[in-house]
Amino acid sequence: MKNKFFKIMLTILVVAMLATILTGCPPKEADEEAIQRRRELALEELTSEILYSSNELWSSKITDENAAALSDAGDYFTARSWARFATKVVDVSGLETGKIYGLIAFVRSDDGVKLLQGEGVKIIDLIKAAGLTVTDAEALVYNALMLYLSEGDAIYSSAINDINKLSEKPNLASSTRKNLEKNLAELNIGKKSFENTKESRQNAEKALKSASEGIKTLISFAYSNSAYIGENVHESFFEGLSTGTLGGITSGEAATYLGAILDSIQEMKERLEGQVDEVVVALERLSEVHDSVVVTNKLIDDIFKVIDNHKALPALLPILSDVVSNGKNIALKLSNARYTFVDGVMTALGDGYAYEGNDVSANEKIAYVRTGLALAGVDYKATGDTLESQKARAKTLVEKVLDSLCGEDSEVGRSNAMLMSASIYLDSPSGTMVGDIPAIRICEYWVADFYLNNFKKLFAKHSAGMEIDLTALHTTAQVLMRYVTGEEVVNVGDSYTQEWFAEICSLAESKMKAEATACYADVRADFDSKIDKFFDEGVDIFITLVSSAPVKTNNVNYNELEDTIDELYKSALLMLFPEEIEQEGK
Repeated sequence: MKNKFFKIMLTILVVAMLATILTGCPPKEADEEAIQRRRELALEELTSEILYSSNELWSSKITDENAAALSDAGDYFTARSWARFATKVVDVSGLETGKIYGLIAFVRSDDGVKLLQGEGVKIIDLIKAAGLTVTDAEALVYNALMLYLSEGDAIYSSAINDINKLSEKPNLASSTRKNLEKNLAELNIGKKSFENTKESRQNAEKALKSASEGIKTLISFAYSNSAYIGENVHESFFEGLSTGTLGGITSGEAATYLGAILDSIQEMKERLEGQVDEVVVALERLSEVHDSVVVTNKLIDDIFKVIDNHKALPALLPILSDVVSNGKNIALKLSNARYTFVDGVMTALGDGYAYEGNDVSANEKIAYVRTGLALAGVDYKATGDTLESQKARAKTLVEKVLDSLCGEDSEVGRSNAMLMSASIYLDSPSGTMVGDIPAIRICEYWVADFYLNNFKKLFAKHSAGMEIDLTALHTTAQVLMRYVTGEEVVNVGDSYTQEWFAEICSLAESKMKAEATACYADVRADFDSKIDKFFDEGVDIFITLVSSAPVKTNNVNYNELEDTIDELYKSALLMLFPEEIEQEGK
Protein backbone atom coordinates (compact mmCIF):
# COMPACT_ATOMS: atom_id res chain seq x y z
CA MET A 1 0.00 0.00 0.00
CA LYS A 2 2.82 2.38 0.92
CA ASN A 3 4.69 1.71 -2.32
CA LYS A 4 1.48 2.18 -4.31
CA PHE A 5 0.89 5.54 -2.57
CA PHE A 6 4.41 6.73 -3.45
CA LYS A 7 3.94 5.65 -7.09
CA ILE A 8 0.69 7.65 -7.30
CA MET A 9 2.34 10.72 -5.75
CA LEU A 10 5.32 10.40 -8.09
CA THR A 11 2.98 10.18 -11.09
CA ILE A 12 1.09 13.28 -9.95
CA LEU A 13 4.36 15.19 -9.54
CA VAL A 14 5.59 14.17 -13.00
CA VAL A 15 2.26 15.17 -14.59
CA ALA A 16 2.33 18.47 -12.72
CA MET A 17 5.87 19.16 -13.92
CA LEU A 18 4.92 18.36 -17.51
CA ALA A 19 1.84 20.59 -17.26
CA THR A 20 3.96 23.45 -16.00
CA ILE A 21 6.39 23.05 -18.92
CA LEU A 22 3.70 22.62 -21.57
CA THR A 23 1.58 25.56 -20.42
CA GLY A 24 4.62 27.82 -20.54
CA CYS A 25 4.62 28.94 -16.95
CA PRO A 26 6.55 32.24 -16.89
CA PRO A 27 10.15 31.98 -15.69
CA LYS A 28 11.25 33.43 -12.43
CA GLU A 29 12.78 36.89 -12.39
CA ALA A 30 16.25 35.38 -12.01
CA ASP A 31 15.66 33.24 -15.09
CA GLU A 32 14.60 36.30 -17.10
CA GLU A 33 17.79 38.06 -16.07
CA ALA A 34 19.85 35.03 -17.10
CA ILE A 35 18.12 34.91 -20.50
CA GLN A 36 18.73 38.61 -21.04
CA ARG A 37 22.36 38.29 -19.94
CA ARG A 38 22.88 35.39 -22.37
CA ARG A 39 21.52 37.55 -25.19
CA GLU A 40 23.76 40.46 -24.26
CA LEU A 41 26.80 38.17 -24.26
CA ALA A 42 25.78 36.79 -27.64
CA LEU A 43 25.48 40.30 -29.11
CA GLU A 44 28.82 41.32 -27.65
CA GLU A 45 30.44 38.19 -29.06
CA LEU A 46 28.87 38.89 -32.47
CA THR A 47 30.43 42.36 -32.50
CA SER A 48 33.81 40.84 -31.68
CA GLU A 49 33.50 38.19 -34.39
CA ILE A 50 32.60 40.79 -37.02
CA LEU A 51 35.71 42.73 -36.04
CA TYR A 52 37.85 39.59 -35.90
CA SER A 53 36.79 38.69 -39.43
CA SER A 54 38.50 41.93 -40.57
CA ASN A 55 41.56 41.71 -38.36
CA GLU A 56 42.60 38.88 -36.07
CA LEU A 57 43.93 41.40 -33.53
CA TRP A 58 40.57 43.14 -33.13
CA SER A 59 37.70 42.49 -30.73
CA SER A 60 34.97 44.56 -29.08
CA LYS A 61 36.86 44.65 -25.77
CA ILE A 62 40.04 46.49 -26.79
CA THR A 63 40.64 49.30 -24.31
CA ASP A 64 41.83 52.76 -25.28
CA GLU A 65 45.25 51.93 -23.87
CA ASN A 66 45.50 48.85 -26.06
CA ALA A 67 44.09 50.71 -29.06
CA ALA A 68 46.92 53.21 -28.76
CA ALA A 69 49.33 50.40 -29.61
CA LEU A 70 47.56 49.63 -32.89
CA SER A 71 49.00 51.16 -36.04
CA ASP A 72 45.49 50.90 -37.55
CA ALA A 73 43.62 52.27 -34.53
CA GLY A 74 41.52 54.56 -36.73
CA ASP A 75 40.46 51.61 -38.90
CA TYR A 76 39.57 49.73 -35.73
CA PHE A 77 37.37 52.48 -34.26
CA THR A 78 35.55 52.92 -37.58
CA ALA A 79 34.99 49.17 -37.96
CA ARG A 80 33.88 48.84 -34.34
CA SER A 81 31.25 51.54 -34.77
CA TRP A 82 29.80 49.80 -37.85
CA ALA A 83 29.99 46.40 -36.12
CA ARG A 84 28.03 47.77 -33.17
CA PHE A 85 25.46 49.16 -35.59
CA ALA A 86 25.13 45.75 -37.28
CA THR A 87 24.70 44.10 -33.89
CA LYS A 88 22.00 46.59 -32.93
CA VAL A 89 20.16 45.79 -36.17
CA VAL A 90 20.28 42.09 -35.23
CA ASP A 91 18.96 42.86 -31.74
CA VAL A 92 16.18 45.22 -32.85
CA SER A 93 15.12 42.72 -35.52
CA GLY A 94 14.24 40.25 -32.77
CA LEU A 95 16.56 37.51 -33.97
CA GLU A 96 16.43 34.65 -31.44
CA THR A 97 19.48 34.27 -29.22
CA GLY A 98 20.08 30.77 -30.57
CA LYS A 99 20.17 32.17 -34.10
CA ILE A 100 22.59 34.88 -32.98
CA TYR A 101 24.98 32.16 -31.85
CA GLY A 102 24.47 30.46 -35.22
CA LEU A 103 25.31 33.78 -36.88
CA ILE A 104 28.46 34.00 -34.76
CA ALA A 105 29.52 30.53 -35.92
CA PHE A 106 28.96 31.58 -39.54
CA VAL A 107 30.91 34.84 -39.20
CA ARG A 108 33.72 32.80 -37.64
CA SER A 109 33.78 30.31 -40.54
CA ASP A 110 35.95 30.57 -43.65
CA ASP A 111 32.87 31.10 -45.82
CA GLY A 112 31.65 33.87 -43.54
CA VAL A 113 34.98 35.67 -43.56
CA LYS A 114 35.19 35.32 -47.35
CA LEU A 115 31.72 36.83 -47.84
CA LEU A 116 32.32 39.66 -45.36
CA GLN A 117 35.65 40.58 -46.90
CA GLY A 118 34.47 40.29 -50.50
CA GLU A 119 34.64 43.29 -52.79
CA GLY A 120 30.94 43.31 -53.56
CA VAL A 121 29.40 42.35 -50.22
CA LYS A 122 25.83 41.10 -50.81
CA ILE A 123 23.46 41.30 -47.85
CA ILE A 124 21.06 38.66 -49.22
CA ASP A 125 23.94 36.24 -49.84
CA LEU A 126 25.15 36.76 -46.27
CA ILE A 127 21.75 36.18 -44.73
CA LYS A 128 21.17 33.05 -46.81
CA ALA A 129 24.63 31.63 -46.20
CA ALA A 130 24.16 32.12 -42.46
CA GLY A 131 21.10 29.85 -42.61
CA LEU A 132 18.58 32.55 -41.68
CA THR A 133 14.98 32.50 -42.89
CA VAL A 134 13.05 34.79 -45.19
CA THR A 135 11.33 36.29 -42.13
CA ASP A 136 14.75 37.04 -40.64
CA ALA A 137 15.80 38.67 -43.91
CA GLU A 138 12.73 40.90 -43.96
CA ALA A 139 13.38 42.07 -40.40
CA LEU A 140 17.15 42.55 -40.81
CA VAL A 141 17.10 44.50 -44.09
CA TYR A 142 14.10 46.63 -43.12
CA ASN A 143 15.49 47.50 -39.69
CA ALA A 144 18.94 48.20 -41.12
CA LEU A 145 17.36 50.82 -43.39
CA MET A 146 15.24 52.31 -40.62
CA LEU A 147 18.12 52.49 -38.12
CA TYR A 148 20.50 53.95 -40.68
CA LEU A 149 18.00 56.65 -41.65
CA SER A 150 17.21 57.57 -38.05
CA GLU A 151 20.45 56.89 -36.16
CA GLY A 152 23.17 56.77 -38.80
CA ASP A 153 24.84 59.88 -37.43
CA ALA A 154 25.63 57.94 -34.24
CA ILE A 155 27.78 55.54 -36.26
CA TYR A 156 30.02 58.37 -37.40
CA SER A 157 29.90 60.33 -34.12
CA SER A 158 30.86 57.33 -31.99
CA ALA A 159 33.96 56.57 -34.06
CA ILE A 160 34.87 60.28 -34.28
CA ASN A 161 34.68 60.63 -30.49
CA ASP A 162 36.84 57.54 -29.97
CA ILE A 163 39.45 58.83 -32.43
CA ASN A 164 39.50 62.32 -30.93
CA LYS A 165 39.89 60.90 -27.45
CA LEU A 166 42.82 58.71 -28.47
CA SER A 167 44.41 61.51 -30.50
CA GLU A 168 44.82 63.55 -27.29
CA LYS A 169 47.20 60.97 -25.89
CA PRO A 170 50.88 61.87 -26.13
CA ASN A 171 53.58 59.63 -27.56
CA LEU A 172 51.40 57.97 -30.19
CA ALA A 173 53.36 56.28 -32.98
CA SER A 174 53.39 58.33 -36.18
CA SER A 175 51.75 55.44 -38.08
CA THR A 176 48.92 55.34 -35.52
CA ARG A 177 48.40 59.10 -35.67
CA LYS A 178 48.33 59.09 -39.49
CA ASN A 179 45.78 56.28 -39.49
CA LEU A 180 43.64 58.18 -36.97
CA GLU A 181 43.77 61.34 -39.11
CA LYS A 182 42.87 59.43 -42.29
CA ASN A 183 39.83 57.81 -40.69
CA LEU A 184 38.77 61.03 -38.98
CA ALA A 185 38.69 62.81 -42.34
CA GLU A 186 36.61 60.04 -43.92
CA LEU A 187 34.23 59.86 -40.96
CA ASN A 188 33.68 63.63 -41.00
CA ILE A 189 32.81 63.38 -44.68
CA GLY A 190 30.28 60.62 -43.97
CA LYS A 191 28.82 62.53 -41.01
CA LYS A 192 28.50 65.79 -42.93
CA SER A 193 26.94 64.04 -45.91
CA PHE A 194 24.50 62.36 -43.55
CA GLU A 195 23.59 65.68 -41.91
CA ASN A 196 23.12 67.31 -45.32
CA THR A 197 20.41 64.80 -46.18
CA LYS A 198 18.36 65.31 -43.02
CA GLU A 199 15.14 66.31 -44.77
CA SER A 200 15.28 63.56 -47.40
CA ARG A 201 16.12 60.97 -44.72
CA GLN A 202 13.18 62.04 -42.58
CA ASN A 203 10.88 61.82 -45.61
CA ALA A 204 12.24 58.35 -46.42
CA GLU A 205 11.87 57.16 -42.84
CA LYS A 206 8.25 58.33 -42.71
CA ALA A 207 7.48 56.70 -46.07
CA LEU A 208 9.23 53.50 -45.02
CA LYS A 209 7.07 53.24 -41.89
CA SER A 210 3.89 53.69 -43.94
CA ALA A 211 4.97 51.01 -46.42
CA SER A 212 6.69 48.63 -44.00
CA GLU A 213 4.82 45.48 -45.06
CA GLY A 214 5.21 46.29 -48.74
CA ILE A 215 8.95 46.89 -48.43
CA LYS A 216 9.32 43.64 -46.49
CA THR A 217 7.45 41.89 -49.30
CA LEU A 218 10.04 43.10 -51.83
CA ILE A 219 12.84 41.95 -49.49
CA SER A 220 11.15 38.56 -49.21
CA PHE A 221 10.94 38.29 -53.00
CA ALA A 222 14.62 39.22 -53.38
CA TYR A 223 15.60 36.65 -50.74
CA SER A 224 13.47 33.84 -52.15
CA ASN A 225 14.64 34.26 -55.74
CA SER A 226 18.18 35.63 -55.50
CA ALA A 227 19.74 32.34 -56.64
CA TYR A 228 17.54 32.05 -59.71
CA ILE A 229 16.75 35.60 -60.78
CA GLY A 230 19.95 37.39 -59.76
CA GLU A 231 20.35 40.95 -58.56
CA ASN A 232 17.34 42.23 -60.47
CA VAL A 233 14.20 40.91 -62.07
CA HIS A 234 15.57 41.25 -65.61
CA GLU A 235 17.99 38.33 -65.24
CA SER A 236 16.24 35.14 -66.27
CA PHE A 237 15.89 31.90 -64.38
CA PHE A 238 16.95 29.95 -67.44
CA GLU A 239 20.16 31.95 -67.73
CA GLY A 240 21.12 30.32 -64.45
CA LEU A 241 20.94 26.95 -66.15
CA SER A 242 23.52 27.95 -68.75
CA THR A 243 25.83 29.82 -66.37
CA GLY A 244 25.95 27.04 -63.80
CA THR A 245 23.78 28.51 -61.03
CA LEU A 246 21.44 25.55 -61.42
CA GLY A 247 23.76 23.28 -63.35
CA GLY A 248 23.29 19.52 -63.03
CA ILE A 249 19.62 19.51 -62.03
CA THR A 250 16.92 17.45 -63.73
CA SER A 251 14.05 18.85 -65.78
CA GLY A 252 11.67 18.02 -62.94
CA GLU A 253 13.82 19.92 -60.46
CA ALA A 254 14.11 22.89 -62.85
CA ALA A 255 10.33 22.88 -63.25
CA THR A 256 9.94 22.83 -59.47
CA TYR A 257 12.26 25.83 -59.13
CA LEU A 258 10.43 27.72 -61.86
CA GLY A 259 7.09 26.89 -60.25
CA ALA A 260 8.38 28.21 -56.93
CA ILE A 261 9.44 31.48 -58.58
CA LEU A 262 6.06 31.88 -60.25
CA ASP A 263 4.31 31.15 -56.95
CA SER A 264 6.46 33.74 -55.16
CA ILE A 265 5.55 36.32 -57.81
CA GLN A 266 1.86 35.63 -57.24
CA GLU A 267 2.34 35.73 -53.47
CA MET A 268 4.17 39.06 -53.76
CA LYS A 269 1.33 40.48 -55.85
CA GLU A 270 -1.24 39.38 -53.28
CA ARG A 271 0.78 40.74 -50.36
CA LEU A 272 1.23 44.11 -52.08
CA GLU A 273 -2.46 44.58 -52.91
CA GLY A 274 -3.64 47.91 -51.52
CA GLN A 275 -0.11 49.05 -50.63
CA VAL A 276 1.32 49.88 -54.06
CA ASP A 277 1.08 53.67 -53.77
CA GLU A 278 2.81 53.72 -50.38
CA VAL A 279 5.53 51.36 -51.61
CA VAL A 280 6.20 53.44 -54.74
CA VAL A 281 6.57 56.60 -52.61
CA ALA A 282 8.90 54.81 -50.17
CA LEU A 283 11.08 53.51 -53.02
CA GLU A 284 11.33 57.00 -54.51
CA ARG A 285 12.27 58.50 -51.14
CA LEU A 286 14.90 55.83 -50.52
CA SER A 287 16.38 56.45 -53.96
CA GLU A 288 16.62 60.16 -53.19
CA VAL A 289 18.62 59.38 -50.04
CA HIS A 290 20.87 56.88 -51.82
CA ASP A 291 21.56 59.40 -54.60
CA SER A 292 22.50 62.20 -52.22
CA VAL A 293 24.28 60.55 -49.28
CA VAL A 294 27.88 59.36 -49.32
CA VAL A 295 27.51 55.77 -48.06
CA THR A 296 30.80 54.60 -46.58
CA ASN A 297 29.75 51.04 -45.75
CA LYS A 298 29.50 48.32 -48.42
CA LEU A 299 26.67 46.42 -46.72
CA ILE A 300 24.47 49.48 -46.24
CA ASP A 301 25.14 50.46 -49.84
CA ASP A 302 24.09 46.98 -50.99
CA ILE A 303 20.89 47.18 -48.91
CA PHE A 304 19.92 50.33 -50.78
CA LYS A 305 20.74 48.57 -54.07
CA VAL A 306 18.55 45.55 -53.21
CA ILE A 307 15.60 47.91 -52.87
CA ASP A 308 16.63 49.92 -55.94
CA ASN A 309 16.91 46.80 -58.13
CA HIS A 310 13.27 45.93 -57.48
CA LYS A 311 11.78 49.40 -58.00
CA ALA A 312 9.95 48.38 -61.17
CA LEU A 313 7.99 45.55 -59.55
CA PRO A 314 5.11 47.54 -57.98
CA ALA A 315 4.30 49.16 -61.34
CA LEU A 316 4.16 45.72 -62.97
CA LEU A 317 1.73 44.20 -60.46
CA PRO A 318 -1.30 44.42 -62.79
CA ILE A 319 0.31 42.04 -65.29
CA LEU A 320 2.16 39.67 -62.94
CA SER A 321 -0.79 37.32 -62.56
CA ASP A 322 -0.90 36.93 -66.34
CA VAL A 323 2.82 36.13 -66.41
CA VAL A 324 2.40 33.54 -63.65
CA SER A 325 -0.58 31.97 -65.42
CA ASN A 326 1.28 31.88 -68.76
CA GLY A 327 4.34 30.30 -67.19
CA LYS A 328 2.33 27.55 -65.53
CA ASN A 329 0.07 26.84 -68.51
CA ILE A 330 2.85 26.74 -71.11
CA ALA A 331 6.31 26.32 -69.58
CA LEU A 332 5.17 23.88 -66.87
CA LYS A 333 2.68 21.94 -68.97
CA LEU A 334 3.09 18.20 -68.49
CA SER A 335 3.11 15.74 -71.41
CA ASN A 336 3.29 12.04 -70.56
CA ALA A 337 4.61 12.98 -67.11
CA ARG A 338 7.42 15.05 -68.66
CA TYR A 339 8.00 18.78 -68.72
CA THR A 340 8.70 18.91 -72.45
CA PHE A 341 9.11 22.70 -72.57
CA VAL A 342 11.70 22.69 -69.78
CA ASP A 343 13.38 19.64 -71.35
CA GLY A 344 13.83 21.53 -74.61
CA VAL A 345 15.18 24.68 -72.95
CA MET A 346 17.60 22.73 -70.76
CA THR A 347 18.90 20.87 -73.80
CA ALA A 348 19.51 24.14 -75.66
CA LEU A 349 21.44 25.51 -72.67
CA GLY A 350 23.25 22.27 -71.83
CA ASP A 351 26.85 21.12 -72.30
CA GLY A 352 27.95 21.24 -75.90
CA TYR A 353 24.96 23.32 -77.02
CA ALA A 354 25.93 26.73 -75.61
CA TYR A 355 29.22 28.60 -75.95
CA GLU A 356 31.48 28.99 -72.97
CA GLY A 357 31.99 32.66 -72.18
CA ASN A 358 29.93 35.70 -73.06
CA ASP A 359 29.05 34.95 -76.69
CA VAL A 360 25.43 33.89 -77.20
CA SER A 361 24.95 30.67 -79.17
CA ALA A 362 22.09 30.05 -81.61
CA ASN A 363 20.73 27.53 -79.10
CA GLU A 364 20.67 30.11 -76.31
CA LYS A 365 18.68 32.43 -78.54
CA ILE A 366 16.25 29.59 -79.15
CA ALA A 367 15.92 28.97 -75.40
CA TYR A 368 15.51 32.62 -74.42
CA VAL A 369 12.98 33.41 -77.13
CA ARG A 370 10.96 30.28 -76.25
CA THR A 371 10.90 31.41 -72.63
CA GLY A 372 9.96 34.99 -73.48
CA LEU A 373 7.10 33.85 -75.71
CA ALA A 374 5.87 31.43 -73.05
CA LEU A 375 5.79 34.07 -70.30
CA ALA A 376 3.96 36.39 -72.70
CA GLY A 377 1.42 33.62 -73.27
CA VAL A 378 2.46 32.28 -76.69
CA ASP A 379 3.05 28.54 -77.10
CA TYR A 380 5.34 28.22 -80.11
CA LYS A 381 3.72 24.87 -80.97
CA ALA A 382 0.21 26.33 -81.14
CA THR A 383 -1.52 26.78 -84.52
CA GLY A 384 -4.58 28.35 -86.13
CA ASP A 385 -7.10 30.24 -84.03
CA THR A 386 -5.39 29.14 -80.82
CA LEU A 387 -2.15 30.80 -81.85
CA GLU A 388 -3.90 33.97 -83.05
CA SER A 389 -5.78 34.22 -79.74
CA GLN A 390 -2.54 33.78 -77.79
CA LYS A 391 -0.80 36.48 -79.86
CA ALA A 392 -3.68 38.90 -79.24
CA ARG A 393 -3.52 38.31 -75.48
CA ALA A 394 0.28 38.66 -75.51
CA LYS A 395 -0.01 41.98 -77.32
CA THR A 396 -2.48 43.20 -74.70
CA LEU A 397 -0.05 42.09 -71.99
CA VAL A 398 2.82 44.06 -73.54
CA GLU A 399 0.59 47.11 -73.85
CA LYS A 400 -0.29 46.76 -70.15
CA VAL A 401 3.43 46.71 -69.31
CA LEU A 402 3.92 49.92 -71.27
CA ASP A 403 0.92 51.49 -69.53
CA SER A 404 2.37 50.51 -66.16
CA LEU A 405 5.91 51.75 -66.80
CA CYS A 406 5.24 54.61 -69.23
CA GLY A 407 1.83 55.96 -68.32
CA GLU A 408 1.12 59.54 -69.39
CA ASP A 409 -0.47 60.51 -66.11
CA SER A 410 2.70 60.35 -64.01
CA GLU A 411 5.97 62.24 -64.19
CA VAL A 412 7.87 58.98 -63.65
CA GLY A 413 5.94 57.32 -66.49
CA ARG A 414 6.73 60.10 -68.96
CA SER A 415 10.40 60.03 -67.92
CA ASN A 416 10.53 56.24 -68.34
CA ALA A 417 9.08 56.60 -71.83
CA MET A 418 11.80 59.07 -72.80
CA LEU A 419 14.62 56.94 -71.37
CA MET A 420 13.31 53.73 -72.96
CA SER A 421 12.92 55.44 -76.32
CA ALA A 422 16.40 56.95 -76.07
CA SER A 423 17.88 53.51 -75.44
CA ILE A 424 16.55 52.53 -78.88
CA TYR A 425 17.76 55.62 -80.71
CA LEU A 426 21.05 56.51 -78.99
CA ASP A 427 23.13 55.23 -81.91
CA SER A 428 20.77 56.36 -84.65
CA PRO A 429 22.11 58.52 -87.49
CA SER A 430 21.32 62.24 -87.64
CA GLY A 431 17.98 63.03 -89.19
CA THR A 432 16.19 60.07 -87.58
CA MET A 433 12.69 61.04 -86.49
CA VAL A 434 10.39 59.67 -83.82
CA GLY A 435 7.06 60.77 -85.21
CA ASP A 436 7.40 64.54 -85.59
CA ILE A 437 10.21 64.69 -83.00
CA PRO A 438 13.92 64.44 -83.96
CA ALA A 439 15.45 61.41 -82.24
CA ILE A 440 18.36 63.58 -81.10
CA ARG A 441 15.95 65.49 -78.86
CA ILE A 442 15.02 62.31 -77.00
CA CYS A 443 18.66 61.21 -76.79
CA GLU A 444 19.61 64.59 -75.31
CA TYR A 445 17.08 63.89 -72.55
CA TRP A 446 18.87 60.62 -71.79
CA VAL A 447 22.23 62.43 -71.67
CA ALA A 448 20.80 65.10 -69.37
CA ASP A 449 19.40 62.44 -67.03
CA PHE A 450 22.79 60.71 -66.94
CA TYR A 451 24.66 63.93 -66.19
CA LEU A 452 22.12 65.10 -63.62
CA ASN A 453 22.56 61.90 -61.61
CA ASN A 454 26.35 62.29 -61.75
CA PHE A 455 26.06 65.97 -60.82
CA LYS A 456 24.09 65.09 -57.67
CA LYS A 457 26.60 62.41 -56.63
CA LEU A 458 29.61 64.65 -57.24
CA PHE A 459 28.11 67.53 -55.31
CA ALA A 460 27.09 65.26 -52.41
CA LYS A 461 30.75 64.27 -52.04
CA HIS A 462 31.95 67.86 -52.43
CA SER A 463 29.48 69.28 -49.91
CA ALA A 464 30.51 66.61 -47.41
CA GLY A 465 34.14 67.74 -47.65
CA MET A 466 35.42 64.93 -49.85
CA GLU A 467 38.15 65.81 -52.33
CA ILE A 468 36.75 65.60 -55.85
CA ASP A 469 37.76 66.79 -59.29
CA LEU A 470 36.12 70.22 -59.34
CA THR A 471 36.72 70.36 -63.07
CA ALA A 472 34.43 67.35 -63.47
CA LEU A 473 31.77 69.06 -61.32
CA HIS A 474 32.10 72.25 -63.37
CA THR A 475 31.95 70.41 -66.71
CA THR A 476 28.88 68.45 -65.61
CA ALA A 477 27.15 71.70 -64.65
CA GLN A 478 28.01 73.13 -68.07
CA VAL A 479 26.52 70.13 -69.87
CA LEU A 480 23.29 70.55 -67.93
CA MET A 481 23.07 74.29 -68.56
CA ARG A 482 23.72 73.80 -72.29
CA TYR A 483 20.75 71.44 -72.26
CA VAL A 484 18.64 74.02 -70.40
CA THR A 485 19.55 77.04 -72.55
CA GLY A 486 20.27 75.40 -75.88
CA GLU A 487 23.40 77.56 -76.13
CA GLU A 488 26.86 76.17 -76.80
CA VAL A 489 28.69 78.62 -74.52
CA VAL A 490 27.38 78.95 -70.96
CA ASN A 491 28.74 80.48 -67.79
CA VAL A 492 27.90 78.42 -64.70
CA GLY A 493 30.19 80.24 -62.24
CA ASP A 494 32.40 78.51 -59.73
CA SER A 495 30.88 79.17 -56.32
CA TYR A 496 29.92 75.49 -55.86
CA THR A 497 27.54 76.43 -53.03
CA GLN A 498 24.31 74.71 -52.05
CA GLU A 499 22.36 77.52 -53.71
CA TRP A 500 24.41 77.12 -56.92
CA PHE A 501 23.73 73.38 -56.92
CA ALA A 502 20.00 73.74 -56.18
CA GLU A 503 19.50 76.29 -58.97
CA ILE A 504 21.17 74.11 -61.62
CA CYS A 505 19.21 71.03 -60.52
CA SER A 506 15.95 73.00 -60.55
CA LEU A 507 16.56 74.37 -64.05
CA ALA A 508 17.62 70.98 -65.45
CA GLU A 509 14.71 69.13 -63.86
CA SER A 510 12.19 71.71 -65.09
CA LYS A 511 13.52 71.45 -68.64
CA MET A 512 13.42 67.64 -68.50
CA LYS A 513 9.84 67.62 -67.22
CA ALA A 514 8.77 69.97 -70.01
CA GLU A 515 10.55 67.88 -72.65
CA ALA A 516 9.07 64.61 -71.38
CA THR A 517 5.59 66.14 -71.53
CA ALA A 518 6.11 67.64 -74.99
CA CYS A 519 7.57 64.47 -76.54
CA TYR A 520 5.37 61.88 -74.84
CA ALA A 521 2.68 61.55 -77.51
CA ASP A 522 5.20 60.93 -80.30
CA VAL A 523 7.28 58.55 -78.18
CA ARG A 524 4.28 56.49 -77.13
CA ALA A 525 2.89 56.40 -80.68
CA ASP A 526 6.29 55.12 -81.83
CA PHE A 527 6.19 52.35 -79.20
CA ASP A 528 2.65 51.41 -80.26
CA SER A 529 3.55 51.23 -83.95
CA LYS A 530 6.55 49.02 -83.21
CA ILE A 531 4.40 46.70 -81.09
CA ASP A 532 1.78 46.51 -83.86
CA LYS A 533 4.42 45.60 -86.43
CA PHE A 534 6.10 43.07 -84.17
CA PHE A 535 2.87 41.24 -83.38
CA ASP A 536 1.79 41.36 -87.02
CA GLU A 537 5.06 39.90 -88.34
CA GLY A 538 7.80 39.57 -85.73
CA VAL A 539 6.13 36.96 -83.51
CA ASP A 540 5.71 34.63 -86.47
CA ILE A 541 9.41 35.03 -87.26
CA PHE A 542 10.25 34.24 -83.64
CA ILE A 543 8.04 31.14 -83.76
CA THR A 544 9.93 29.94 -86.82
CA LEU A 545 13.18 30.61 -84.94
CA VAL A 546 12.25 28.67 -81.81
CA SER A 547 10.85 25.75 -83.81
CA SER A 548 14.43 24.86 -84.79
CA ALA A 549 15.87 21.86 -82.96
CA PRO A 550 19.06 22.62 -80.95
CA VAL A 551 22.28 21.35 -82.53
CA LYS A 552 25.60 20.93 -80.72
CA THR A 553 28.10 23.68 -81.51
CA ASN A 554 30.65 21.18 -82.82
CA ASN A 555 28.11 19.53 -85.14
CA VAL A 556 28.67 19.99 -88.89
CA ASN A 557 25.15 21.44 -89.16
CA TYR A 558 25.67 24.03 -86.44
CA ASN A 559 27.03 26.83 -88.66
CA GLU A 560 24.00 26.52 -90.90
CA LEU A 561 21.72 26.69 -87.83
CA GLU A 562 23.55 29.74 -86.49
CA ASP A 563 23.24 31.60 -89.79
CA THR A 564 19.53 30.83 -89.96
CA ILE A 565 18.85 31.84 -86.35
CA ASP A 566 20.87 35.06 -86.65
CA GLU A 567 18.97 36.08 -89.76
CA LEU A 568 15.60 35.35 -88.16
CA TYR A 569 16.59 37.00 -84.88
CA LYS A 570 17.71 40.22 -86.58
CA SER A 571 14.71 40.38 -88.89
CA ALA A 572 12.38 40.14 -85.87
CA LEU A 573 14.31 42.76 -83.91
CA LEU A 574 14.09 45.15 -86.86
CA MET A 575 10.41 45.43 -86.01
CA LEU A 576 11.49 47.07 -82.75
CA PHE A 577 14.80 48.78 -83.58
CA PRO A 578 15.75 51.07 -86.49
CA GLU A 579 17.56 49.23 -89.29
CA GLU A 580 20.70 51.38 -89.08
CA ILE A 581 21.14 50.56 -85.40
CA GLU A 582 20.58 46.84 -85.89
CA GLN A 583 23.14 46.70 -88.69
CA GLU A 584 25.71 48.19 -86.34
CA GLY A 585 25.11 45.27 -83.97
CA LYS A 586 22.82 47.06 -81.51
